[in-house]
Amino acid sequence: KNRDNVYCFLARYNRYNIHVNEPMPITLQPEQEQFIQTQLATGRYINATEVIAEALQLLEKRNHYDRWVEELRNKIDIAAAELDRGEGIDGEIAINQLRARIHKKREA
Repeated sequence: KNRDNVYCFLARYNRYNIHVNEPMPITLQPEQEQFIQTQLATGRYINATEVIAEALQLLEKRNHYDRWVEELRNKIDIAAAELDRGEGIDGEIAINQLRARIHKKREA
């Protein structure tokens, strides 16, 4: 088995969960291959494709999280700039407004 030229057959799928099975040659480092073998030995996965598919799902989730964090940082920067310009409202007033909205929704 040539460790420098390992072929994994990945079930590629997009965000719509449409599966397209086609071979995709990839090269794994020995420690990556060992990690996959260790995961298979746990019995949780049937084959390497399942291990790699879950790893890709986790990578997709992390990318989604990173985008969410960046959006949140941008919103915080905008809010901080608004406060610096004196455009914010007093915290007590904001809390009272939120409480009133919650109370109104509960009554509806």
